[in-house]
Amino acid sequence: MLSDAIYSLLSTVNSDTYPGVAKQEVEYPFIVHTVRKVYPHPTKDGASSKDIAIVAVNSCDNDPDGAQDQADSIRALLDEYSGMTASVNIEKIRFQDEECGYDEEAKAYFTLHTYKIWINYAT
Repeated sequence: MLSDAIYSLLSTVNSDTYPGVAKQEVEYPFIVHTVRKVYPHPTKDGASSKDIAIVAVNSCDNDPDGAQDQADSIRALLDEYSGMTASVNIEKIRFQDEECGYDEEAKAYFTLHTYKIWINYAT
């Protein structure tokens, strides 16, 4: 469910957006997103109705400026976002960090962002 919501948002930046792993032989540029961790917000009265998720978003391109430009567009969209997306009530998305590099095997540049996402399942 969260992965669908992230896909829905990211596909507005680039339709070549993939959860987990990109397709074989995909053309550059593209985006890969992964839900890394989910922390529940327990209550005294029962099951958690809120979670905090850590999501990684990787912007890939065969040009370093292209990878960074796409990453900047992703950050402008996601940082401080709140709203209902793909039936998920996202209370807030907050940018946490950025890492840039070059993947020798893939012959591609990447900009990796980490985001913290607050989700409310009660509404």
